[in-house]
Amino acid sequence: MTNPTDVPPPVGVDSLKATFDKVLATFGLLATAPLLGLAALAIVADGLFWAEDRGPVFYCELRISAGQPFCMFKLRTMQMSAIQAVRQRGLTVKYLERENQGHTRVGQHLRRWYLDELPQLVNILRGEMSFVGPRPPAPFEYERELAKGNVRKRLARAGLVGLQQAHKGRTQSFEEEIALDYEYVARAGTMSPLRRLVYDVSILLRTLRVLVEGKGL
Repeated sequence: MTNPTDVPPPVGVDSLKATFDKVLATFGLLATAPLLGLAALAIVADGLFWAEDRGPVFYCELRISAGQPFCMFKLRTMQMSAIQAVRQRGLTVKYLERENQGHTRVGQHLRRWYLDELPQLVNILRGEMSFVGPRPPAPFEYERELAKGNVRKRLARAGLVGLQQAHKGRTQSFEEEIALDYEYVARAGTMSPLRRLVYDVSILLRTLRVLVEGKGL
């Protein structure tokens, strides 16, 4: 179990971070609205040509942010048959994504450029997520981490991007990715609001480089 003295202080969403999130999310939605519309049309067109790729444009998954459940929005990049099958196993769609299975023809391209994550800008505006933070775990993952004494994800609001995305292509295992989430919470929890904002912006810029290099998969 984690020693309570080893747990960093909560990474609360201070007014500076909250304002930054909402302003950037608003501009982000306005700027990417045409792109989001084209992506939605591509998903619909994909289903018109290939029956196995048919399904809703958007879907939501139950995730946990700062200890609270919420519906995380995404563009659908996986075939509905694959989504249903993995949910019957009690897993989340990201396991299919990690195994590179069940993608629609359009979905592979959307994921490579992180376009499937754009609807989460709405989650940020609703205050359910932040721009930078640990990725939101599924309820069963969250409970499993708590059972192991790993409480750090309870201390921070989930992020659209984080150290996981900034290190895309350099991690070798899922455990390394989880460790990066904990690293963010540990570091950010000791920072002043201004230093934390600078840290968040640096992670955003590093993630942007990964995006430009097309390392989303």
